Amino acid sequence: METKKYLNQLLDLPQMVNDKLKVSCWNSMVENSESTIPNWINTFFKLAALVLLLVAFWGGVNYLADTQNGAPVYDMENPMTYEEYVPMEKDSLGKVVEGTGDYVDFQMKDEDGNLQYYQKELVEASVSGIMASDDEEDGYKYLKAQAKKLGVKVSVNKDPYGEGYDELGFSGDKAAVMKLAGISGHAEDITDGVYDLSETRELVFERDLKIFNTGKGILGLIGYFLAFFFWLYAVISLANVLRSTGNEISNSQGNILELVLRDGPLALIRAAGYIGALLALFAAIGHTFTWLTSIDLGAGSDVWGDAGGFLSVFSEFSNIGVLAIATLMGMTDIFSSVDPQMLMSQLTNTMSEGSVVEWLNKDDLVIVIGSYWNVIVILIGLFINLLIWKWVYALGHTFVKWISGPYFPHKSL
Repeated sequence: METKKYLNQLLDLPQMVNDKLKVSCWNSMVENSESTIPNWINTFFKLAALVLLLVAFWGGVNYLADTQNGAPVYDMENPMTYEEYVPMEKDSLGKVVEGTGDYVDFQMKDEDGNLQYYQKELVEASVSGIMASDDEEDGYKYLKAQAKKLGVKVSVNKDPYGEGYDELGFSGDKAAVMKLAGISGHAEDITDGVYDLSETRELVFERDLKIFNTGKGILGLIGYFLAFFFWLYAVISLANVLRSTGNEISNSQGNILELVLRDGPLALIRAAGYIGALLALFAAIGHTFTWLTSIDLGAGSDVWGDAGGFLSVFSEFSNIGVLAIATLMGMTDIFSSVDPQMLMSQLTNTMSEGSVVEWLNKDDLVIVIGSYWNVIVILIGLFINLLIWKWVYALGHTFVKWISGPYFPHKSL
């Protein structure tokens, strides 16, 4: 018996040593790793929310710096050159070596050996007096919508000579003006010289390319600071959505399989939908403010920097449900003619795409109202995706149970 007792003590030696070492907690960490996965995910989302705030704040600081101190932008396709005379050289046959005995263009380099480039020029163009008729009698609604997308300003002089024709004017980037002229059917007239296209050139600075225009003078200065505080206030709400997502996952009562296939995806869909809806809501508020005051608050991506790109990508998770049902239907011949993604796109196509709003412009009021409709569309899409994913999970769960004991699963569905 004594021998057995000592043998058991010898076999229990690892456990005894581990108990004596109070700092040895590695075994419990590994053994409890599965149950602590939701808590680790919660910690990850809290960290992501904090990083989002810090990156957005840093982007906002850079945004303010860019608006006040624009750096020149260079045309990276046109390096600066200088001429240098290369002494004549001849080969063994007495022929002049090509590129010698003449002035040759060399690309200019700085002290570090990097190529130097010409500053980029912005070519502004304008054309006026284009004869047109408003056949649809809607105030050239389609043409103005296309002009907004291209960033071209359109002026309309209604029937100036009483002959039933209007005069249109386009102004903006030269390429965009010509593209709009092609849409209106007047590109060839401009090319043939029927209408005179005037051009102005000015140097482009970094702030002109990266930052939206909030107006000039004191309104511009106010607009930059209002945009800074407005969109940083907005990102706080978005960061809290991430924190709530982590809390939702950590409160999951299912096993690891249910966490991965049910609770986790549902939390991601819900978070992505909420973020998309909040982005649309703050954009709608910004459009309303711009329409009432003429101060453009722009878009959050202008202020947030890299954080804006992350939020845009994350919001795509809201379509997981539709993607799942589309994949499931694609694996079978059932309802092969039905495309869930196409059906969803018919809903999203009703969203307003306007982004440029002018002060108290009646036509732009449609864009303001449409921006609030965008919030409703995103929420509808969110609820549809949540329902679809729950149904897909229930279908898969029922199928797995049916494999272990076949039965007719009409009640489970």
